Amino acid sequence: MGTSLDLMQDLQDAYASLCNLTIFTTDSNGELITRPSNITPLSKLLLEGDDLSFSVRIRNALANFSQITKPILYEMRPGLKFILASVRTGDKTQYYIGAGVIIEEHSRELIKDYFNTSTKDPVQWKEALDTLGETSALSKEVLLEHIDKMALILSLHLKAAERKQKLGIINDVSTLITQPNSTIPHVLEKFLLFKEIDFVGFAENVDNELFRVSHMLGENALALAGASFSTGEGFLGHVAATGQLGFWGNIARDPRTLFFTQKDIYPNLLFCWPVRREAKVSGLLFGGSYTSSVIQPDVLSFGQTIARLLEVQLTNRSLQEDRNNHILRLSALMEICQVMTVVDDLKRILLILVDMSLNLVQGSFSCVVLKQRDKESKVQIVSRGLDSEQIDHYTQDLFRRHLSSKSAEKNHFSENGVHETDWGTAVIESPLKVNNEIQGFLCVGLRSQKEMDEFQALLSSLTTIGGMAIQRVQEAAGLNQINQLVITLHRAMKQWNREDYELTLRAKELVVSFSRYLGLPATEITHIANASLLFRYELDFLNETLPSQELMNILQEFSNFAEESDNKPMGNASCGIGSQILYLVWRYLSHGEQPEFLDQITYMNRQLLENFKAFLLSREVVDREVSIRDQGPTADGESDPLLMQRMKESMPLTSREQEVLHLVVQGLSNREIAEKLYISEHTVKNHMSNMFQKLGVSDRTQVIAMVYQSGYGKTQ
Repeated sequence: MGTSLDLMQDLQDAYASLCNLTIFTTDSNGELITRPSNITPLSKLLLEGDDLSFSVRIRNALANFSQITKPILYEMRPGLKFILASVRTGDKTQYYIGAGVIIEEHSRELIKDYFNTSTKDPVQWKEALDTLGETSALSKEVLLEHIDKMALILSLHLKAAERKQKLGIINDVSTLITQPNSTIPHVLEKFLLFKEIDFVGFAENVDNELFRVSHMLGENALALAGASFSTGEGFLGHVAATGQLGFWGNIARDPRTLFFTQKDIYPNLLFCWPVRREAKVSGLLFGGSYTSSVIQPDVLSFGQTIARLLEVQLTNRSLQEDRNNHILRLSALMEICQVMTVVDDLKRILLILVDMSLNLVQGSFSCVVLKQRDKESKVQIVSRGLDSEQIDHYTQDLFRRHLSSKSAEKNHFSENGVHETDWGTAVIESPLKVNNEIQGFLCVGLRSQKEMDEFQALLSSLTTIGGMAIQRVQEAAGLNQINQLVITLHRAMKQWNREDYELTLRAKELVVSFSRYLGLPATEITHIANASLLFRYELDFLNETLPSQELMNILQEFSNFAEESDNKPMGNASCGIGSQILYLVWRYLSHGEQPEFLDQITYMNRQLLENFKAFLLSREVVDREVSIRDQGPTADGESDPLLMQRMKESMPLTSREQEVLHLVVQGLSNREIAEKLYISEHTVKNHMSNMFQKLGVSDRTQVIAMVYQSGYGKTQ
């Protein structure tokens, strides 16, 4: 714009010198945009003013002569005339040129008389009038032609500048297409750079056939933001229905403009482009002019480009929102998983499910309906967003449809479904499974059934997490109940058989220590420990008393072991590790805690037996002195038979680490060692790390090399 103003100033200065007139240029509102050229004493008085300011007089003139297309003479003050010309581009005036002062022939004395009586300083005006010559009728015509040419030159210059500007706008739009963070207002602002456009807006499809104006820019147009219309309604609704470009001129008195006029917007020209997403009209780009009646071809072309850009933007924005929502929901699910692993209260779990589902879905209500254990016709419900009457009606309906014994026989409801409540709200119902059985539902009110697809996977994940947490809490509650019962039975034993009571205490200590030595899970250790406290009871009595199938299985298998003769082998697959551990501990304790009696067992898992012996050895405290003496190889080159024992004694390793070392030398992997020793792979890694540190090596290759260099491998 700076370069254009410089050119306008130079052109104005040149014509002011040619015409010997004071010339100035204003915008359409009468504000000066150039510096007045060739100021004379008389024009200076007019510019500075005495009663009314110059800008006020110019605005008054423009109000009366805003529609001129050719230069005219305008009387700024009585007898003092200016030429007023418009600079137009298309059918719109951009600037006005003022040129003066002109005094017609034989009017000087009349003007002096006027100023002599109407001004405070007539002498000043008289002196200024004397510096100006009179203009003949012919000279006036010549001056009018000069100013007309000046206006034409400025008009051509403005058109060229606008074409250049439009090319720049199109380039800017092309750049915007590559920027995913550009917004709809950014794009609309480019549209307003076209002088023919007074306002521009964008309407989005918000619900089925309803559109709402989401963005609005331009003069007096902001009042339209937020207004809505239906498909087929008015000019904009017509484009929404047909999906085709529409433009209309001379519509000031058209009834279809009611959508605009009721907001005090009075367009004379209107255009509208459809913006599609997935072959559906998802938005409308529209704009118009208050004065123009014809839309220019370059505006139509640019509008088409803008519409395509908005399609790209809307798609990118939707994908970005989907991605952000997925990340948010995934983060929320991860947090829920972390919380659910530590929450031990069932009601808190249900509250978490209700609150998180309501926040993630942003629905009208959320509730969890859960069948109570051992109460066929009772349910527990936790809800937000429902009143008491709604809770009663909906719970009864849900129970009848999916949770009653009759409904369970009719259908196997395992997937999410949508149901409409008595009060007309769509509800997504997601089953809560505990131990692979449906025990309840997580129900969330939707704003519309279209949201079903969006939230189905989310709620399925949420109910899966919730079902696992409920199962954990229920199992923990059952286990705590069993633990209390076991403690009570064990205390009772103390009253009638002190010897068995002491035996079971010692058995529990060994069972727990050995199970941890093997790396068994905590829950399994608890079951074996409980069995070790009760194995002196009669099985029939325990069957009637204990509700734990896992505990009874261990005790039953232990009883079978105890009844077998030592000469009759028992298959490993027919019994669990818990009963075998309990049997080993019982045999060890019943033979005075002498390990050698374990060798008499011939029908036990051999590796488990060896692990138990190693475990017992690791618990022994050895306190002795060892004499160290050199002993070289025998004459035939073989190692000393005592070398292996000396090697074991010289290596500061536990018995378990010695076992691991032996298997490492044989070339077994960590997994194979774990299977061989009946321990976890993680435990093997710990033994390996301790062994490396004690022997001062960094890997198993160095360990094997150290062993074979010492001759230890030859004795194995």
